Amino acid sequence: MPRPMFDSPYLFGLHDPGGEYLMAQANRRGWILFTVEVGSDPNNQSSFDFTPWSSQDYGIICRINNGYGSTGTIPHSSQYADYARRVANFVAGSRGCKIWVIGNEMNHSQEWPAAPSAVRAAASTDVQLHRGRDVDPNGHGSPTRFSALHPAASSSPAKSTTPSASAAAGYEPITPALYASCFRQCRNAIKLLPGHGDDQVVTGAVAPWNNQVTYPGNPTGDWVRYFTDLLAALGAIGLDGISLHTYTHGSDPALITDKGTMNVPFQNRFYNFQAYRDFMNAVPAAMRGLPAYLTETDQDVAWLDQNNGWVQAAYAEINNWNQQANAQQIRALVLYRWPPFDKWYIEGKQGVIEGFREAMRNDYRWKASLPKPAAFAAGDVVRTLDVVNFRQTPGGPTLAALPNDTKLEVISSRYAQQNGLVWWNLRRSLSTGTQDGWMAQFTGDGVSLLEKVALESAALSFKPGDQVQTLTIVRMRKTPGISGKPTDDVVADIAQGTVLTVVDGPAYADNMIWWRNQGKLADGRSVSGWQAEKLADGTPLFVKVAVPAPPPSTTVPNGTLQTGDSFRTTTIVRLRRTAGSTNKSANDIVAEIPAGAEGKVESGPAARDGMSWWAVAISKGAGQTVRGWMAQALPDGTPLMERVALPLTTFRPGELGVTADFANTRRAPGVNGKPADDVLGMFTPSTVVIIISGPVSKDGLTWWRVGGIGSSGSELIGFVAEKTADGAALLAPAAKLPGTSIPNRQTGVFLAAPFDGAYGIAQLWGENPAFYARFNYDGVALHGHNGIDFLTPSGTLVYAVEAGEVAQAGFEADGFGNYILLRHAWGESIYAHLSNIAVTQGQVVGRGQYIGASGNSGGSSGPHLHFAIRINPYQRTDGWGGFHDPLPYLPPSSFVLPPYVLDPASLTIAAELPAPEGQLSRRTPSGMGEIAGDKRP
Repeated sequence: MPRPMFDSPYLFGLHDPGGEYLMAQANRRGWILFTVEVGSDPNNQSSFDFTPWSSQDYGIICRINNGYGSTGTIPHSSQYADYARRVANFVAGSRGCKIWVIGNEMNHSQEWPAAPSAVRAAASTDVQLHRGRDVDPNGHGSPTRFSALHPAASSSPAKSTTPSASAAAGYEPITPALYASCFRQCRNAIKLLPGHGDDQVVTGAVAPWNNQVTYPGNPTGDWVRYFTDLLAALGAIGLDGISLHTYTHGSDPALITDKGTMNVPFQNRFYNFQAYRDFMNAVPAAMRGLPAYLTETDQDVAWLDQNNGWVQAAYAEINNWNQQANAQQIRALVLYRWPPFDKWYIEGKQGVIEGFREAMRNDYRWKASLPKPAAFAAGDVVRTLDVVNFRQTPGGPTLAALPNDTKLEVISSRYAQQNGLVWWNLRRSLSTGTQDGWMAQFTGDGVSLLEKVALESAALSFKPGDQVQTLTIVRMRKTPGISGKPTDDVVADIAQGTVLTVVDGPAYADNMIWWRNQGKLADGRSVSGWQAEKLADGTPLFVKVAVPAPPPSTTVPNGTLQTGDSFRTTTIVRLRRTAGSTNKSANDIVAEIPAGAEGKVESGPAARDGMSWWAVAISKGAGQTVRGWMAQALPDGTPLMERVALPLTTFRPGELGVTADFANTRRAPGVNGKPADDVLGMFTPSTVVIIISGPVSKDGLTWWRVGGIGSSGSELIGFVAEKTADGAALLAPAAKLPGTSIPNRQTGVFLAAPFDGAYGIAQLWGENPAFYARFNYDGVALHGHNGIDFLTPSGTLVYAVEAGEVAQAGFEADGFGNYILLRHAWGESIYAHLSNIAVTQGQVVGRGQYIGASGNSGGSSGPHLHFAIRINPYQRTDGWGGFHDPLPYLPPSSFVLPPYVLDPASLTIAAELPAPEGQLSRRTPSGMGEIAGDKRP
């Protein structure tokens, strides 16, 4: 059986099944639109199976009506909650459809609901399909139906012959605000269904030429204003697509392209088929990336049974629209309707059928996608390939039209998506300074507007791996450039003569070349950041230095040391604040280290005074550690340090580990002869812990001092054995995400950070179990906090940690607030309490792509980002909702661990990652709302 497609690449479509064989014969698996009447009984579970058609690769659209006539296309506003539940029941039980249209022609009085007391709510035991119109035998746009007439129809402005919104006694006019409320509830209910987070929930079509709904701001009942007000009420992230209707007033094919307009006050509105353009041109810029579907079209009168070219002209017109540069794509033009349920039927009318067949001889398709975003990085130089508008914001006001071959600098590697286009934040040079703005990477039809400027590597002074030495005091920054930077962009002012290692670059900012350098300062601090190679006037700031190979005499018998090695001193050795022994002040000596002292190599080597020096940490006992620089051997070759052959260690201090089983935590290493109070607590399986120090060998076991959240939900710091006496693992590195090498601390391979910079943590995984036990997933109470709460201020940009697809983008009033759930090849990631969502369900996103902004929405107790991941395969009933602590998978430089799981007496792991003020404090846990456990994302 063919793979179910659910949608179609073609424009061709029919309303109601029966004529799809015509599309099969033409090898054009187009669209079939089903209309269903479901009622508003929240206990009705009836549904429909669309797979007989979707399995044949037809595109399936289902228009869901509450009912017809007095029951309304959507129910009375007092029944919206019940209707949303009924819609969700229908969608949950229906297979083979992913596109749902909510309601139909809401601005037409024949679609309005009567008050509940005046009509029995539709509650049919089975879904009703293919229901014809109950009223309006006169057709679309007839004088008895609409008050806005074509100029040729009357010599004076027409008078209304149908009731206005205020005069429709006993009926509730469906205003844009009411429809938006109903639509939002239905969409949220659908999106919360398992497997339906990526469904398209599409607005009902507005009846063209109908002015029956008047309200403040739209006193004339303008149908296009109704349409735009409806979209504004939903917002750019509140819908997944748009449906439209358009017709001709007669069967003449020339009416397809007729530009005739209406009488005053609608003289700017098309009277025939071109009415679809009135709607399309009114779509707000932020929504022009959404799919549009023309779900009804016909000749208004009964179909003329002739092949007069009308059908061919209609499809050619929509294809022409789609071929325009930057055109929002119309994915379907659905002919109304195939079966003989009313006078607008096609079945048996051979003239219309032959016209449809001739139209399908053309390969009319909508453009499925634009080119992928380029891999521009901050500091790259790009050039324009045509005259390109430089804008204040993505798709916003134009700052300037820049000519072909204009060079600009990429400010951020994060791109934005707006109006269906990819936008880059760029900086251009002016005689008076610089100007920042946004530019599209390509046009709506895929023509490239920007390309990266390739620079000759031979012209570069340095490359990653080189060692350089500062020629003067050189400022080191978090990001390249000096213009418009916050004060905390400065990492440090690096002293003259400091030797650093180039680790990244080049980047280009403010007319200077920048390199990312790292190294140790005189006080032992590690630094890493961007430094300009030269000033703008050409003055060099650092130069490349040759690193001589250590002389053979400095090699100890065990071989050259390396970072992470354990060592033992062979004699009394001076530990110094900086590498080298000549021309040093007396206070450069940290300590005289006795023979036999053991320590760890933290970094190096540095060549000074004919010796190789290493930055080391040496335990003084009682949890005390002393740090400094130590020579590996004297210039004559006498060894001062020898490598200690310890069992291969799994961890290094500062890394994260994961408990593989229940693990007791002790005051001191060892199990023999210990008092009962030596056991401080227990870590449960899969708990993430910070490795504070170790290893220590005791009682035949290897011990690590760790900190984390214990089984009680409180912080716990103590010693944990790596394995049991029989070799069973108690502590292990985090498992790799399926199909990836993530995480790998040695190679620096992690997920992308969900934000720029480093933020503290308000609540770790597993905290506050009593508070979270009141909430459940699929009936199983939570064991504790099932995520990490990062202390991001409101408005902090949030990025996708990995490429994937938007599974859900929704809102929980007392829970996650605005949230995004992304689906990845290895699992899922969730971002909650956002202030803004910049993606829509079904959208494909790239690694590091901007998806929204953090905030304080829903049940949040203060501004933060709740973040967690699911790893395939997962179980929602594991007491964590299937989620997993994400910390081991994120770059260590992106977060600051809270002090209550560290041990300042033995290791200040966070010393190199100072958090902003107030970023190291706990926060009251955030609520998760009274949401059914099976509906939580």
